[in-house]
Amino acid sequence: MKSIQALQIAGRFDGIFIFEWEGMAKPDPNLFRKAMAALGYSRMKVLLWVTTL
Repeated sequence: MKSIQALQIAGRFDGIFIFEWEGMAKPDPNLFRKAMAALGYSRMKVLLWVTTL
Protein backbone atom coordinates (compact mmCIF):
# COMPACT_ATOMS: atom_id res chain seq x y z
CA MET A 1 0.00 0.00 0.00
CA LYS A 2 2.88 2.36 0.68
CA SER A 3 4.06 2.30 -2.94
CA ILE A 4 0.51 2.86 -4.22
CA GLN A 5 0.12 5.84 -1.90
CA ALA A 6 3.57 7.20 -2.76
CA LEU A 7 2.80 7.04 -6.47
CA GLN A 8 -0.66 8.56 -5.91
CA ILE A 9 -2.24 6.16 -8.40
CA ALA A 10 -5.06 4.58 -6.39
CA GLY A 11 -7.64 6.99 -7.81
CA ARG A 12 -6.77 5.99 -11.37
CA PHE A 13 -8.19 2.49 -10.96
CA ASP A 14 -11.64 1.10 -10.26
CA GLY A 15 -10.07 -1.22 -7.72
CA ILE A 16 -6.75 -2.58 -6.54
CA PHE A 17 -6.70 -6.19 -5.44
CA ILE A 18 -3.53 -7.73 -4.04
CA PHE A 19 -3.18 -11.38 -3.09
CA GLU A 20 -1.63 -10.69 0.29
CA TRP A 21 -4.28 -8.11 1.20
CA GLU A 22 -6.99 -10.65 0.44
CA GLY A 23 -5.32 -13.48 2.38
CA MET A 24 -4.59 -15.46 -0.78
CA ALA A 25 -1.46 -16.76 -2.46
CA LYS A 26 -0.46 -16.76 -6.12
CA PRO A 27 -1.74 -18.19 -8.42
CA ASP A 28 -5.15 -18.52 -6.74
CA PRO A 29 -7.72 -17.60 -9.42
CA ASN A 30 -10.23 -16.66 -6.72
CA LEU A 31 -8.62 -13.23 -6.39
CA PHE A 32 -9.58 -12.45 -9.97
CA ARG A 33 -13.08 -13.79 -9.46
CA LYS A 34 -13.45 -11.73 -6.29
CA ALA A 35 -12.23 -8.57 -8.01
CA MET A 36 -14.56 -9.01 -10.97
CA ALA A 37 -17.54 -9.68 -8.71
CA ALA A 38 -16.74 -6.69 -6.47
CA LEU A 39 -16.54 -4.39 -9.47
CA GLY A 40 -19.42 -5.94 -11.38
CA TYR A 41 -17.25 -6.69 -14.41
CA SER A 42 -17.31 -9.56 -16.85
CA ARG A 43 -14.16 -11.30 -18.04
CA MET A 44 -14.43 -9.46 -21.35
CA LYS A 45 -13.91 -6.04 -19.73
CA VAL A 46 -10.93 -6.73 -17.49
CA LEU A 47 -7.30 -5.88 -18.01
CA LEU A 48 -5.00 -8.08 -15.95
CA TRP A 49 -1.65 -6.54 -15.11
CA VAL A 50 0.75 -8.86 -13.32
CA THR A 51 4.12 -7.78 -12.06
CA THR A 52 6.80 -9.24 -9.86
CA LEU A 53 8.75 -6.86 -7.67
